[in-house]
Amino acid sequence: MTVRDAEVEDPATWDDLFVRDVDEQPVQFVRPADTDRPTWSLYEAAVYRGTVTAESDGGRPLWRVQGSREAHRDLDDAIRSLRRPSSWTREREQVAAWARRLLADENNDLLDGDRDAG
Repeated sequence: MTVRDAEVEDPATWDDLFVRDVDEQPVQFVRPADTDRPTWSLYEAAVYRGTVTAESDGGRPLWRVQGSREAHRDLDDAIRSLRRPSSWTREREQVAAWARRLLADENNDLLDGDRDAG
C-alpha cells in the first residue's frame, strides 16, 4: 500500500520514514523519535521544510502546518504551503490591503466582465 492510497486511513498507522512525491518532487517524511503522534518533519533535497501533524475526526485528516495557523484537508496542499518564500505572508497582506483600498474607493467603477462581455 502506498501512502497516497492510505490517505483515507489513519495517518497514525503510517511508517516513521517514507518518501512521497508532491508535484513531481520527492518529499522525505521523518517522524521525530520522541513521538508516536501522526507528526512528520519534511525534507526536500535534504533541506528541512517544516513539520505537519494530522488531526483525525473520523473522516479525512486535517493537516496542521507547525508554525502557522494553516490547516489543509489535502496533505499536498500542506506541503505546498511549506514551499512558499518567507516573504509570502507579508506580500499577501500587502495585496489584500491594496484590494481593500480599491474596493472602498467610491470613485472606482467596477465592471463585471461576464455581464459586460455580451
